[in-house]
Amino acid sequence: MIFQAITPEQFGDLMNELAEIKSGVIGLNSERNDNWVRSKTIKQKFGISDQTLQYYRDRKFIEFTMVGATYYYNLDSFLKQLESNKSPMQVKAKVI
Repeated sequence: MIFQAITPEQFGDLMNELAEIKSGVIGLNSERNDNWVRSKTIKQKFGISDQTLQYYRDRKFIEFTMVGATYYYNLDSFLKQLESNKSPMQVKAKVI
């Protein structure tokens, strides 16, 4: 392994360049406006079981991706799908 000494000025330039790259990456992520969450988050927020998530994935009901062994779901897409499949609320009149 070869090591090369750098001056404090070179180190400062390197850190500034890394900060620019980092802000560019963060900017790209925020421009995409994707809100991807893990299975655990979906299950907790909506009271959905593992089996229900599997059912939704199998039938292409929700948008998802898999990284390694972890599923991620697009929360905005998930909410739109739930909203579009919402049945009208039935109100039962109580006769007195």
